[in-house]
Amino acid sequence: MGWFFAVSVALLYLLGKWSPTAMPAQPQVLLPAKMVEAERLPQTVPAPEKKFATRERAPSATPKTAPAIDQEPKSETFFISGQVNKAGIIAIPKEQPITVSMTIAIAGGPSRLANLRNVILTRTDATGATKTIIIDVKKAMEGNAAADEDPIVQPGDKINVPESMF
Repeated sequence: MGWFFAVSVALLYLLGKWSPTAMPAQPQVLLPAKMVEAERLPQTVPAPEKKFATRERAPSATPKTAPAIDQEPKSETFFISGQVNKAGIIAIPKEQPITVSMTIAIAGGPSRLANLRNVILTRTDATGATKTIIIDVKKAMEGNAAADEDPIVQPGDKINVPESMF
């Protein structure tokens, strides 16, 4: 860029358009005629007006109202965490009750680090008291557990499958 400026100054000096003693306060820029005309045009161009077709919605036949408080929820859920393949909130099917051992199968099965002999079920009753139950799910999966050793899951239960200690 520096050599271009030096060549331009030398050329202007030879043509008699520039002298080192009479330097202008503002450098003059020579522009092609088209660019000069473009500078005289207004700087802002108004946006073209576009009219979009709008559809009006017909009023719905049924008014929207909040659901009544006494309506039962659409699904009951429980939470399973720990050493299962798909931990998270799971809906309890209304067709058939499920046990703790079934929930582990629903959650993708136990991981290879799961301790199935000490699965923790945390349940809160209607009074707000929390009850923790340790379940031997391995015994239930083998078919050696009594009915009360593999409880049925209730809404709001929290099931944690701990990691086994090697």
